[in-house]
Amino acid sequence: MDSKNTLFLLSCTHHSVSIEIRENLVLSIEETESLYAFFREHQSMGEFLVLSTCNRTEFYVYGEKAVAVSALFSRLAQMKSVAVASLETAFVLSDGEAVINHLFSVCAGIDSQMIGETEILGQVKAAYEYAHGHHATGTFLNIIFQKSFHEAKWARSNTNISTGQISIGNIAVELSMRIFGELKDSKILLIGSGEVGEKTARAFINRGAQDLTVSSRRFCSAVSLAKSFTAAILDFSLLAEKLKSFDIVVCATSAPHFVLDHATVNQAVKGRAERPLFLIDLAVPRDIEPSVETLENVYLYNLTDIASIANENLSVRQSAVDTCRKEFCIRARTLWEKLSASR
Repeated sequence: MDSKNTLFLLSCTHHSVSIEIRENLVLSIEETESLYAFFREHQSMGEFLVLSTCNRTEFYVYGEKAVAVSALFSRLAQMKSVAVASLETAFVLSDGEAVINHLFSVCAGIDSQMIGETEILGQVKAAYEYAHGHHATGTFLNIIFQKSFHEAKWARSNTNISTGQISIGNIAVELSMRIFGELKDSKILLIGSGEVGEKTARAFINRGAQDLTVSSRRFCSAVSLAKSFTAAILDFSLLAEKLKSFDIVVCATSAPHFVLDHATVNQAVKGRAERPLFLIDLAVPRDIEPSVETLENVYLYNLTDIASIANENLSVRQSAVDTCRKEFCIRARTLWEKLSASR
């Protein structure tokens, strides 16, 4: 291994910036693909992996740190039309053992906005497979990512880290039931046909929801998801017109702009005869214009709100978090020492 290279991480998460900043740094599939093409052009990055989720945009790199960091910030600034200085403020730079410790915590769910959530492990695995498929990972990243998956399994098997209602879908259902009680008579609209939306829809059905409608910018995707739940389909072009008919609306798209703006929701509320409208925005960038929450009889929750509710019972899992952190520090140091010795 090249002794000039080191393992480092650029990380922008809910710990360091607000959702308003974070949503502007989420990477689309096309942008991620562009970054891997950029990686292939720069010898300063020997290994490279992009992790972009609702709550984090991270770059794991084995390369020449100073050169690679500068190159990445320049490319990202150009891609997102922002100043390099703003990226330097948003991203946290770490290296060596700290990167491994961080990755262990991410995969185990203890670095998540909702402590102990399980979705992140699948997202990291998908990011790793994507990078590996682009021949962007090598000895260093292969070892630490494969080890991190093992550590996540250890955490879930040996601690109570997953205790409590900590999935996005379950929290969304609990909130809905606080407002509407039993869900069998509530009309529910799911906007978006991705994994988050699918899991949330399943959570609603498992808790007694019987009237579910699916809408998506991609009609074929809406049809496919609706069939799996025996749900109705709403053409995306009719969204504004039909919104007033629904009691609970879950938004989980990858749209770069608001799917529901203030004017659209305001018009829907006027047609609901004082009945409450519950909106759940699970997207980053956000799907629903934040000012909507000022409307009467409208309840709007986003991912930050849901995470706060999920962490209300954090005390139940705090001992598990502490155990994981102590154990990961030891295991990360051991792995880093082995990797360093082989350079």
